[in-house]
Amino acid sequence: MSAYFKKTLIEMSEKVVDNLAANYEAVKEGVRAVMGGQILEYEAKTILRQGQMETLVQNVQALMETMNWTAEQAMDRLKVPKEKREAVYAKL
Repeated sequence: MSAYFKKTLIEMSEKVVDNLAANYEAVKEGVRAVMGGQILEYEAKTILRQGQMETLVQNVQALMETMNWTAEQAMDRLKVPKEKREAVYAKL
């Protein structure tokens, strides 16, 4: 999610909360804390991340098969960050 989109979503949410909870300051503060202070997990984001991982694993496997490379060589070539490599290994 881009910074612009996130900021727009937060501001629009605040406007909705301000109108729906006009007489409930505690509710407004609680919603603002969640919307502005935490990264929310939602189904579409989870599905996207899973799809990206599956594609990455398929690309690693394809390089391993076609180029006769190790998983490490394939991930080096694809510039897979070190923090994602464990997850790729788990799916190979």
